Amino acid sequence: PYTNIAIGLIMERIAQRGRGNSLAPDVRERLRRAWRGEVPGVCSPFSKASRKINAELAPNPPRDCPDFVSLFRFLPETLKLQALRIALNIFSALLGLLLLNGGLNKFFNYMPAPEDLPEAMVKDFGALMEISWLMPLIAVAEILGGLLIMIPKTRALGALVFFPVAVGILLTHIFVAQSGLPIALLVWAVLLWILWDNREKYRPLFN
Repeated sequence: PYTNIAIGLIMERIAQRGRGNSLAPDVRERLRRAWRGEVPGVCSPFSKASRKINAELAPNPPRDCPDFVSLFRFLPETLKLQALRIALNIFSALLGLLLLNGGLNKFFNYMPAPEDLPEAMVKDFGALMEISWLMPLIAVAEILGGLLIMIPKTRALGALVFFPVAVGILLTHIFVAQSGLPIALLVWAVLLWILWDNREKYRPLFN
């Protein structure tokens, strides 16, 4: 019973303070309603054995309310959202650093090219170098896109800046250098995750 009340207090803090501010509004509202016993089939923490300990905290609890453990069906969704948000921030930071490194290397050449590059890829790079402004443009897109992707508020814009470069990376590793395809697919997985996470921000572009 004491554990039920303690968990209830934790849920209240998640729903109304601190971490609750980072939760989706619908999740916060569901937690609050569950806490107050307003959700059908879910009671407030002060039910059954709990209300015997401190009845004045809940003078009119539902009589047919199940135990507070039923509120745990709300907790995994909350923790899942928070875990996904943290994971997205980590992978976005790693992708941003990867792009920043690749863009800076195109300007300063501090990373030597591998000696075992496929001949077709060497020819492609040679063709790109013939266009004097193209490689600097790709480098700027990588640097700018990487910086924007690392910042949550600008991540949606950074994904759009990097998208054309990502298409070139994927096609290159599909048709020219298949050895780097796994990394290209990982980059695309993170990019698609970012695009999906910010889909509401892109919706006006298609209206």
